[in-house]
Amino acid sequence: MACNYWIQPQQAPLVYVAPGLSSHRLSPQILAQAESLYNNGFSVVATTGVFHPEFMENASTSQLPAYPPTDCHDLLVEYTEFDRQLEKMFPGRLGKRALVGLSMGGYQALFIAAGENKSSTDLIRFDRYVAINSPVDLHYGVKVVDSFYNAPLKWSDQDRQYRINNTLHKGAKLIGAPPIPNSTPPFDAIESKYIVGLSFQLTLRDTIFSSQSRNDMGVLKTPLSNWNREKCYQEIFELLVP
Repeated sequence: MACNYWIQPQQAPLVYVAPGLSSHRLSPQILAQAESLYNNGFSVVATTGVFHPEFMENASTSQLPAYPPTDCHDLLVEYTEFDRQLEKMFPGRLGKRALVGLSMGGYQALFIAAGENKSSTDLIRFDRYVAINSPVDLHYGVKVVDSFYNAPLKWSDQDRQYRINNTLHKGAKLIGAPPIPNSTPPFDAIESKYIVGLSFQLTLRDTIFSSQSRNDMGVLKTPLSNWNREKCYQEIFELLVP
């Protein structure tokens, strides 16, 4: 398993960043958080979310993610290994440890904090925990985010496909585009909900594909292949959006 780190030239507190649902350690949101922390004097370690294939295939001990006790234990094991390696690489430069979680990572940070006294003494202990935009009720949160995919149903039948295509085109145009200071994304409420819902569906698609590639539970009828995923992805979407 890999991480990205930015270590201050002098001793400084070390912050581990736990990302959202399926974020990669190099996603823009994580890099922005890491940059802000580093510019404020902290050393930073960026990690990958438990629903991302990178974590599932290299650090997860479960067949499927989403069970907090297992996911959080796997995260602690991962953080502990990172910490040991960084101590060897930067002796005397790592101060107190903190865990900052974003969204689902915030929930996991709180879960780890709540179970700190029960965890193995061989695993890393954090001096501070910070949860940002953490969900309060996972079941409710999933239902709401999942419902966003159907937000375009509020558009008329005649305009719906055109407006969906236009939303996706605008999103694609923004990918890789330089940020404009003090600007807001060019999406209305329905478009924004749809993009969030679609992102969630894609996350579930990749999670199902990755999990079944490692541990085939017979859920999918389409043969699993990393070289040609189109038919398998189509079957997964039919399961997610009947």
